[in-house]
Parts: sequence; C-alpha cells; structure tokens
Amino acid sequence: MIILAILLLIQVLSFYIGAFLTPSPSSFEQFTSVHCHRKDRRHFAIPRYHRVHDSDVGKNCDRSSGIKLTGIDKFETTTFAVQLPLPRDGMDLAYSRWMQTLLVILIPEFQYEPLLAANNIEDQQMNSPVKLDNNFQLLIDVDLSVKNGGDKDWSLYARRLGLKRTIKCHSHDLKQSHKLDCDLIQLFELQSLHYDYYLINFEIREDKSTNSTRQFPGKLNEITGVAIHHNGGFTQIWLTLKTVYFALTLATLIWYCKRLNRLNRNTILIERLLIGLGTALTQLNAPIELLTLYIEIPFMTFMNDLRQGIFYCVLLSFWIVFVGEHLLDGARKNSKLASYIKELLAICVASLALLIFDLSERGIQALDPFLTIWESKPNLANLSILIASCASLAYLCFLAYYICLAYGTISGKQSSLPEMQITKRLKYQGMIYRFKFLLFATIICALSTFIFYGLSQRNDWSYDEDTLGSTSTVEWTSAMLITVCAMWNLYVIVLMILYAPSHKGMIVGATMSDQIEFDCLTDDREEFFEGDMDLLQQLANKANLD
Repeated sequence: MIILAILLLIQVLSFYIGAFLTPSPSSFEQFTSVHCHRKDRRHFAIPRYHRVHDSDVGKNCDRSSGIKLTGIDKFETTTFAVQLPLPRDGMDLAYSRWMQTLLVILIPEFQYEPLLAANNIEDQQMNSPVKLDNNFQLLIDVDLSVKNGGDKDWSLYARRLGLKRTIKCHSHDLKQSHKLDCDLIQLFELQSLHYDYYLINFEIREDKSTNSTRQFPGKLNEITGVAIHHNGGFTQIWLTLKTVYFALTLATLIWYCKRLNRLNRNTILIERLLIGLGTALTQLNAPIELLTLYIEIPFMTFMNDLRQGIFYCVLLSFWIVFVGEHLLDGARKNSKLASYIKELLAICVASLALLIFDLSERGIQALDPFLTIWESKPNLANLSILIASCASLAYLCFLAYYICLAYGTISGKQSSLPEMQITKRLKYQGMIYRFKFLLFATIICALSTFIFYGLSQRNDWSYDEDTLGSTSTVEWTSAMLITVCAMWNLYVIVLMILYAPSHKGMIVGATMSDQIEFDCLTDDREEFFEGDMDLLQQLANKANLD
C-alpha cells in the first residue's frame, strides 16, 4: 500500500505541474498580410523596417499604390508580406529557440462576385446563374528570409516557385458580396526555430495548367493567417522533467541489466523485452532537443517522431507478450517471439504505414519546408492512415481478448484457494495480487497511451478560433501530456524492479524462484517453481492442488 500511495502521489503531482504550473504546449498569433508593391523585385519587401512616430515604415513595400484586388489575374504582381513575430503593445518581439517549431497557415478571404466569376467562362450568359466550383488551384511564389537580433540584413532561408496549393471553398448560402467559407492553406513548417525573426514574401498566381473554364470565386479581399509555435515555457518544463526521467530510467536500466548479468541462467523472454522497453524509454527521455538551443537541426520533429515510434513499437510488443505469457489456457508459450507472430505483424504493419506517412510529410519537410503530403500525394496519406488504423484495430482486438481471457480465468480459479494449505494459499494469493495489479496498470497505461497519441497529434498543430480569449486556469492538454509521461516512466521502472532477479539468485545453485524477485513470496522450497507464470499455469491446470 505504501508503494501504491507513492505512485499515486507522483501522478497527482505530475497532474498538478501540468495543469497549474505549465502553460499550453503551443501558442499562435494571427496576422494580416501586408499588400506591397515592390519597386525593386530583387530585394525583399519589408513591411516593418523601422518605426517613426509609433508608425511602421516599410522598405521596398509601397502601400500607397491604391491596390485593388479584383480577379486572380489582377493580383499576380502584388506581393504579400508578413514579418514574424508580430509586435505587441508597440514593442518588437523576437522568437526564442525554446519555441522549437513554427507552422504558418494562410487564410484567404474571398468575396463572392457572380458577375466576375461568369466572365471567366466564354460561353456563359451574363445573366445566367453561376455555379461555384469548390476546388481551386493556385500557384504561390514564396521567399522565406531570416534574421537574428544582431544582423543588419535579411538572409534568404528558403525559396519555392510555383508552390501548388488547393483552395477548397464551400458554396452554401452564396449571395452578392458575401465572404466565401474557404479552408486553411498550409504554407510551410519549420522543425527548428533557430532565428529571431522571419520574413515571408509571397505572390499568388493562377495555375494555367488547369482547365481554363474553371471559375474562380471572385474578389480577393485580403489574406490573413496563423503562426503556430511551441510554447517556450512548456518546452522548458517538459525538457526538465524528461531530463529527470532520463536519469531515473537509465539508472534503473543499468541496475536491472547488472542483476541479469550475474545470473547463472539464460534470460527469459519477458526479461529480454524489459531490457528493450527500458532502452526505448530511455532514448525517448533523452533531452536531445536541448541541442537546438545551440545548433539548427531542421529534422528535429521528424527525429522525435522516430524516437516515439520506437517506444510505441516496443511498448505494444511488451503488452502482448506480458499478457500472453500469463495466459491460463493450458498451452504455455515457448518463450519465443515467433509465438506472437500475428500480434507482432499487426504492430509492424501499423508502424510501417505511419513511418511511410511521416517520411513523406516531415521527412521531406526537413529538406523543403513548403512541401506537404496532403497536397502532393493525398492518396498516399489517406492510404497510410487507413492501413495503420486497421492494423491498430486488429492489435486492440488481440490485446483485449488476451486481457479478458487472462483476467477471467484467474478470477475463476480463485475459488479453489480456500481449500489449499496456508503456505500455498499465501503464495498463490500473492501471485494473483501482483498479476492483477500489473494487469490493471497495463490496461490504464494502454488507454492513456492511445489518448496521449491522439492528443499529441491534434496538439502538434491545432488551431481553433474558439480558444481565442479563453481564460481557463487549468491547462488540460499540458496536464495530460505530463501525467502520461510520468505514468510511462513509473510503469517501466516498477516493472524492472518487480522482475529484477533477487540477490539470492546470485548464489550458485539457486533455484529459478530465487532468481526472480517477482516470484519471491515465501521461503517454501517444497516444490520447484519457475515463476509466476508457472504458478498461474499450475493453478489453472490442477483440479485439486492438495
């Protein structure tokens, strides 16, 4: 009970840190792009070059040209400029490297003009009704420039000409001068926020390769957008906790391996998987994100995805083997991974599908931040997610079946315990209690892991206008992320401690029961037991133990 109280206290403390002491994992700022007329197209359009009398003065950005954006062919020479981060209360701000990542999303605002749309179709009568096409192809020429606080001039970071994007607009309740409801457009994603300031210049032009009769929605009023980055305060607390967990798991793993190396027998399957699980968690806890404070690592997000994927694969494999090795169906596994080929195949298929998706998305973005699989290869993205979802569902079915079978059988066999001798009854009661405790912890950890994965994917780049002006004092997302991270570490550490060989196992000639700390309940040596799994099998198979 003391151990349970300590574990619960750590979880409550983790929740408190995440909910009340940690800011939201990500922050965003909304901007409106500046319409610039560049006199010198060889240089960047800078909307905020310096300030005069509390007003921004640009460079190579003429805002007084009376720009009127009508059709798509009318704004091809207009440069839209965005300078990030935005000033606040008249003060210029700078990004911090603690913010880690940056995603920029554009929100075009079109005003529906039926006559203007009808002019794009030669054979359409002026007074005929206009049916709006939902998808529109645009080409964007974009320059991304960077600058640090001590730099005088902007440096070109990335350039892309003819970046193809699809605008999806909804044609419900269209009337004259009504704004169209169009989806967001991802412009670029940076996996390392290494510079203080970012300057975006982009121009929009029509995709001539599409059908010439395609109708454009009409007048472009302006282009707004959202810049999403990780919250620096959250990153600091997150990496601090990961550093502490890294030291704890590494020390526990080394201690566990030393115990196994001093045995006079070969390791069993669960012990080998525990070494892999401890190693996977240790590499996940390693705070290598701290390197981005000193050097630019454009593939950091992709690397973190790979590290997390390795941990998920080992963790899911361990759950299947852990429950499968304790099955009470009378047919023990032979302590070989080949016995779980169907379950492991589901894990491999899901992992491979997600790896292909991540390689096509963030792997490519490490080389070209403007690329996205949802624009270049949407069918591959949907297929990868579909395959991963089906394989994950198959895995969940296997795991739920094994858990129900193991839990139901062991609960049914408890009825025979009162008929045993007191020594054996205490041994089996201790075994059943430990198994149920670990099985319950496994269920909680599994459910929390799947919730965490969904939350982390949504939180990576989530933007919801309803969150504007939110005054909630509890950061539920931060609390969930930090609490699940603590749960992972406690779960693995407790497993390694429970399955660590006893010091009695270091003695030559010690029995298997002495060598597994998880099995040592009494000093009764009347029978030879190989461990809790053998106790479970004997309890399941014996009609009358006495």
